[in-house]
Amino acid sequence: MSKKTIHILILSLVASFNFIYGYLLQYVLILFVLLFLYISEALGKTLDPTLDEGLLIPVLIGTTIVSLVYFSVILSTNRSIWKKTQIKKPFLLVIILVIFTLGVVSNGERLSVIFN
Repeated sequence: MSKKTIHILILSLVASFNFIYGYLLQYVLILFVLLFLYISEALGKTLDPTLDEGLLIPVLIGTTIVSLVYFSVILSTNRSIWKKTQIKKPFLLVIILVIFTLGVVSNGERLSVIFN
């Protein structure tokens, strides 16, 4: 395999990983919205009367764990691929941002849940 073929394969891996990460971002944001609702409920401001009581701590722990795992996986994957490929950093960042944004937009049915 030539060096150009290996770079194309690695860039396709970067694209597919970042597309999946972008797709999963809405689920992490929904957890943060749910956490906000439980915090406001605990402070006495009822925004959603259908929330179960006593779930603030489990939602806080779950949101923290999920977001730590999610963001650390994104950073470690992209950093390790960048170090192995020796691609220029600005070029790789543009690819990552474009594909990540496509992943976010492709999960559009969740966007209405977040912004309504």
